Amino acid sequence: MDLEHILSQVLELTGSADPRTFLILFAICSVGEFGLNIPFVLESFWLMVGYQFGRQALTPVHVGGYWLAAQAGRQIGGIALYHVVRAGAIPLGKFYTRHWGPERLSGKLPNYRWASSGKLLSLFSTTLGRLWGMRIPFTITLALKKKPRTLSLGIMFSSLIWDLVYIFLGGTVGATATLGPVQLLLISLAVVAAIYLIVLVIRRVFGHARPDPGAVPPAEPAAKA
Repeated sequence: MDLEHILSQVLELTGSADPRTFLILFAICSVGEFGLNIPFVLESFWLMVGYQFGRQALTPVHVGGYWLAAQAGRQIGGIALYHVVRAGAIPLGKFYTRHWGPERLSGKLPNYRWASSGKLLSLFSTTLGRLWGMRIPFTITLALKKKPRTLSLGIMFSSLIWDLVYIFLGGTVGATATLGPVQLLLISLAVVAAIYLIVLVIRRVFGHARPDPGAVPPAEPAAKA
């Protein structure tokens, strides 16, 4: 099966308001909040949705419906992980807290002394942290601090930024028709891969800053379900 055929299937999938597409998108976004995601899948989907919108194959209502389905999946997945962490006695909660808990932020966030203050749990830092690829550590930290509202709003705002950027890029190409869908997908995924690589390098270079020992409060014990 060649790329043209695969892409034609994707275009067909995103070109109509098929309930199956909404369900698939909902499921992908739900499990993605637990770290079970495949790179480039959602990026490709939003690019194609934007492309179809630019070609007027999709209406704003269709695009909004896709975004709401994705948002519902992220919200349910994020809140589910939140409660898994709160019920820390179960093995799954212990696994996530041990591997992605607050102490992990010290090795992954630049300028951790600033981030380890109360600002760490603000809406702005949560949104930025999710865009930085730190959604699981932030979800766990917010769960330990009992801040579900900040988590929910952070999911919404980060999704608005992330998804709309790809929809806009795809829509621009679809409206101008300067690139075909295959060229759009290949070039865009190359750019996304470069962004992933840059973020990884920045983490490696700046991610070894030691936290201020006095600024990080001890984590609260997770409440039992």
